Amino acid sequence: MTRTYRAILLTRLCIAGAICACSIASTAEATAQFSDLIVIVGRSEQLFAEPLEPALHADPGLRYNLFGRIPANGCSASWRGYVAGWEIRTDELYLVDVQVDPCPNVKKMVPLAELFPGATGPVKAQWFTGTLMVPQGQQIEYVHMGYGSRYEHYLLLDIDRGNVTSSTLTSGPPGDQRTITE
Repeated sequence: MTRTYRAILLTRLCIAGAICACSIASTAEATAQFSDLIVIVGRSEQLFAEPLEPALHADPGLRYNLFGRIPANGCSASWRGYVAGWEIRTDELYLVDVQVDPCPNVKKMVPLAELFPGATGPVKAQWFTGTLMVPQGQQIEYVHMGYGSRYEHYLLLDIDRGNVTSSTLTSGPPGDQRTITE
């Protein structure tokens, strides 16, 4: 094989690889995601936040245990490979369940005791400090990517080590909000 032919072949392979990579990346970026769910005063809502992620980053054993259960061929609507269920109980944030591979109709629940040894029920999210965004009201714009869809209102819950420190109901999407109640 001549040096010129080899260079042409290598160039074509690089171009083909770049085209494949771009088409895969653009497909992945265009998929709306399954959100976590949160129960507040008995009502289940979408949660536009991922409060389990800080625990997964801080504890490699927890991360390995969870991600070892996620199949490699998951769907594009669940980049994380899991969906978590949460609940606010007496002004505290609790993890109540974790489902891996949420795309099929069959739920694959992970027992919390297997993720958090010694847990006998819901686990207080002491690892989480931040703001939880809970969309409310009518969806005013559907965005087929991540958590980009816009809603009439948002309930913002400020959390400090698993404790709810404040809640604010805003009108309009993030960046274009005005406070309704605190």
